[in-house]
Amino acid sequence: MEKPPIKTEVSGGTVALLGKVDSLAQKRIAEFAAAGVRGVSEVDNQITVRMSSDRRRCCRGCSRQQLTCGRSRTVRQN
Repeated sequence: MEKPPIKTEVSGGTVALLGKVDSLAQKRIAEFAAAGVRGVSEVDNQITVRMSSDRRRCCRGCSRQQLTCGRSRTVRQN
């Protein structure tokens, strides 16, 4: 059986989400789902998004392995 990528910790009405996912969409969906549970008053989303080496390139044609290089303000997402 595969280990779930997201772990939850609950304290009172606060839910902490921990783990790694493959996309920002997955991170947001987990937060939305947790917020929709009855009794949850706060969600502490500590999920990190795995970034492949291709996604770390800041713009097309750039070989720098950082989020921005000054030529582009956005991270290229596939």
